[in-house]
Amino acid sequence: MNDDSYRNISFATVGGLVHLAADGTVIEVRGKRVREVRNRLTVIERPRERCLFLPHRANNIIGTVAETIWVIAGRSDVAWLASYLPRAPEYSDDGVVWRGGYGPRLRNWNGVDQLREIIRLFRDELATRRAVISLYDPDRDFVNSCDIPCNNWLDWLCRDGKLNLTVGVRSNDVIWGFSGVNSFQWSVLQEMLAYWVDVDVGDATYLATSFHLYLEHEERARRIISAFKGVTCYDFGLTSAPFSTNFEDLDGVLDHWFALEGQMRANVGRDPVGYSQLGDRFLGVCLDLVRLHHGISQGWSDVKLVDELAKLPVCDLTAAAYEHFSRSRPSVLLNIPDPQIAEFMTAYQELP
Repeated sequence: MNDDSYRNISFATVGGLVHLAADGTVIEVRGKRVREVRNRLTVIERPRERCLFLPHRANNIIGTVAETIWVIAGRSDVAWLASYLPRAPEYSDDGVVWRGGYGPRLRNWNGVDQLREIIRLFRDELATRRAVISLYDPDRDFVNSCDIPCNNWLDWLCRDGKLNLTVGVRSNDVIWGFSGVNSFQWSVLQEMLAYWVDVDVGDATYLATSFHLYLEHEERARRIISAFKGVTCYDFGLTSAPFSTNFEDLDGVLDHWFALEGQMRANVGRDPVGYSQLGDRFLGVCLDLVRLHHGISQGWSDVKLVDELAKLPVCDLTAAAYEHFSRSRPSVLLNIPDPQIAEFMTAYQELP
């Protein structure tokens, strides 16, 4: 078993790619060739540093944010998600739902809201060792399907005033899974639970039985390893947008989030509305990021996009948005009003 500890997801992704290049074995599973290492243990020391900053990785922060909110709301409908992740229908048996989607299993497992139960356990005894969320269901998942949960359980442990997370993963693709959305969405859930039980965020540990890279991504992996110089936005004083919604209010706030998102699909409006409408910095910035996505689809010019990016709060999600849009619209980097984001993007763009 390999045990590696990293500051954040950017470092952890590169570390995983290096390990695969050095020690991975090529196998074929379900018609796809992958390079695999078994039983990889990865510790992320600062899971709130959740935005991925890797040249050549081409991470979709908008899709990541959208899928995260969709999961935490307990949803599994493909049509909504597909507008942010066009490949979503490929992972559905019927094109309508993700039968193995994490959302319903988190929020409504045969009538049980597992988040509510975890909060209850910690409020009864903060040192409990029984705070486990199940995602794999033996009653439903021993079937032939293109949608079997890869992340199987989430184990929560409070020690020394910090909430730590361990994730058990049967199959962990370093590009599409681990670095693509899993580490982001579980770090958000970790921050939420820590807020609800009034402790700090600890570390996050991922135990992957099969940690792998599809061979079609090997050239990209080599470019990522070569280009990464250990620079992320967190080295420039940027922090994550804090979550601050009480659990009792969560579903109502998320309903409002999706209602506003629906209005944006029809008409993005004139100004960002996230924080003023929701009262939560994290959920508000997430809403404003998806607004940018719809603005682009509705024909925003580069000048308009620059103006809208300048209105966002100074945080890691905003830096990730600049990085995301600069790949197709480099002019967004010309006049960044915040000096921290501007300094980071200058350093990031100068990397080979």
